[in-house]
Formats: sequence, structure tokens, C-alpha cells
Amino acid sequence: MEDEYRSYYNAPLSQLFQSEEAYLGTIIGVNEKNSHIIVKFKKNFCPRLKFPMNFVVLRSKVWQELGSDINNWSCSCREFFETKEFHTVYSEIKPLYFLKREDKNYDYVGCGSVNIELFNSICKALNSGMTIWIVMYKPFPPTQYMLNLRNYSEWNTDDDSLLLKPTVQYDNWKPEELSTNDNIAQSLD
Repeated sequence: MEDEYRSYYNAPLSQLFQSEEAYLGTIIGVNEKNSHIIVKFKKNFCPRLKFPMNFVVLRSKVWQELGSDINNWSCSCREFFETKEFHTVYSEIKPLYFLKREDKNYDYVGCGSVNIELFNSICKALNSGMTIWIVMYKPFPPTQYMLNLRNYSEWNTDDDSLLLKPTVQYDNWKPEELSTNDNIAQSLD
């Protein structure tokens, strides 16, 4: 799994768009009642429904540096995310449902689980007439969290909450094999 994410992280963004592991879309509206955003994707190039994703809002610098054709974006995924001038902070997002629209060249997807601060910024930007482009991608594993947890455990060896204490005395433990004919509930008493 680690190798899979390493190759994803080092792959050129253009390759991730072509292999449908990252998606470019435009936010065209919001449903303020449900805190959903409506994203327009090129037909048949949209994420699967009900799978958690992450997304970032693109800044104008990305178009200046990488160009308008995403098939020519040769920077790696890592370089893209490390260049903060290209995008805003990320947010989780979950594509939930398709919407029918007149334009058959695009898929319209309602998405939820967006960070509330980013959602409010999107609402303001749409109300001011801005076009909002996003990149949606599969979430990265929580490696930084795991490293922090490991470091905390190593540095705080006296913390009793980190010690696992077995509740069973294995010296006196004599498991009893149950057959399918036994009344298991009665055996557990």
C-alpha cells in the first residue's frame, strides 16, 4: 500500500487526470440547506459516488505556471501539493449524487462533507461571480498522524494510558471448543 501511494504521489498530474485518479471540475453552485456543492466535470471523467475524496480550489497561479491544458501538467502530484501558490488548503469531500442538466457534455455531481469554512468561502466567491476550479483526488494515508503517534509513544514511556494491560490471565485460560450443536449463549454464562 505504501508503494502504491508513493507512486501516486510521484506521478505527473496529467497522468493522474488521464487514469481518473484525480479529477478537474468547476463548482457551479451550492445547496446551502444541505451544505452541498455542485461540481461540473467533463462527461465520464468524474469520481465515483459515495467514496470519500479530498479537494483543493485552484488559484490563478496554477494556470499561469502550468497552462490551461491539464494534459500538459507535467509536475508531479507531490510538487503540485507542495506549491501552495497553486491551490488553497484541502478539504474532505464526498460525491453523493448526480444531477440532470441540459448540457450532455458534462456530469454534474452533488458533493457533501466539505469543510464549513471552505464552504462559506466558496459561497462568497460564487456570489461575487467568480469561476471556481477544483482538483479532486483520493485521500492520502495519515502518515504524519502515525509518525506523530509513534514519536509521542517513544517520548512518553511513563504515560499509563499508552500501556495495554490484558484483562485475561493466560496462565489459567482453558478455552473450550464449541460445536455447532451447542447452545453458545448458555455456554458463555
